[in-house]
Amino acid sequence: ELTDDNPLPPKFGDIEPAPVRVIPRQPAVGADGLPVEIDVSARTSNPDLLPERVELWVNDHRFASWKANKQQFGKAITIPQEAFRHGENQVTVATFNAAGGRRQERTTVTADVPERAPRLFALMVGVNDYSLTALNKDGAREFGNLNSARNDASKLGEHMRALAGTGRYYGEGQVTVTLDPKANKEDILKALKDLVKAATPDDRVVVFLAGHGDFVPRKGAPKGSADKVFVFCCPNYDRAKYEETGVTGEVLFESLAKCPARKLVLIDACHAGQAASEGVIRNLIPTGLGPTVIAACDQKEQSYEDASLGHGLFTAAVMEALGDKFADAAKDGTLDSRKLFDYVRGRLPELARKAKKPEGAQNPQVFPPDPPTFPLARR
Repeated sequence: ELTDDNPLPPKFGDIEPAPVRVIPRQPAVGADGLPVEIDVSARTSNPDLLPERVELWVNDHRFASWKANKQQFGKAITIPQEAFRHGENQVTVATFNAAGGRRQERTTVTADVPERAPRLFALMVGVNDYSLTALNKDGAREFGNLNSARNDASKLGEHMRALAGTGRYYGEGQVTVTLDPKANKEDILKALKDLVKAATPDDRVVVFLAGHGDFVPRKGAPKGSADKVFVFCCPNYDRAKYEETGVTGEVLFESLAKCPARKLVLIDACHAGQAASEGVIRNLIPTGLGPTVIAACDQKEQSYEDASLGHGLFTAAVMEALGDKFADAAKDGTLDSRKLFDYVRGRLPELARKAKKPEGAQNPQVFPPDPPTFPLARR
């Protein structure tokens, strides 16, 4: 029996961050770039509701970020011409407060810059050997070795090199394959940093991770909290030191937020759906911005291998889509992330049945739910 008064539902305004405006000072990007003014005006002096961070995004690239923590925040900044792609570009300002609120305003501007041939930059990571992982309290290893992850990364790397070298779409490319034992956190982030540094707004960056994934309580979260983190497990993974021995979804997306190129992340690991879920991304970047992520399975599922294929089922479907099958359902000669996901989602149940895996046990995920349609390859 309930004896207390019915609690009132919380009002969105109780956590709503300050209104934000982004004002371009000219209708198009000129030779000297685009001057914009940013204005954030809080409705309250409550410190939990004041904007603690203001971010400026150009398309899916975090161009600048400022600490705020005051009622009024104003900024005049000129975004250089080289930060924009040919044609339409999205300029977004987002605010975040301590109560978890987020607000953003977006405007579209045109950049009459030369249309540059895209280049392909790819990082393929594969880990089979987990014999160095830490023992659990019962003296057993959390993870066994895998059979296909190294081959997945190597073969997909060959596909990427073929795409970069055909001249049909990409002018050139740089494909890095990182395999165990040289696939520790430092190795992965160094290779990723090199790609991010080299890429320009018109380029493509593809990151592929094959290995074990873990789903752990966030460090510092209350016991029993639902606040958990996806981690790609490196060869020396220790769950108690997941930040040092793995690559978290947050670290991966923070690294890619610095990159102005169009970005696609492919994750063939158990629990990878957590990397694709809005819950991980929404605290880092405005809705709809950041990399496109296609994950092999949902957060409570397994990502299966098939010895007869020599690959994970997810990776096998991805390579089909990029290779002879060329997943161009619209027959317009291009393959984009949406077509890739649609093909993989439709093909994976067939591969699972042939491999005698449980029906419906592996379901690929994508973020954003309606992925962008920039071309990854052409025929």
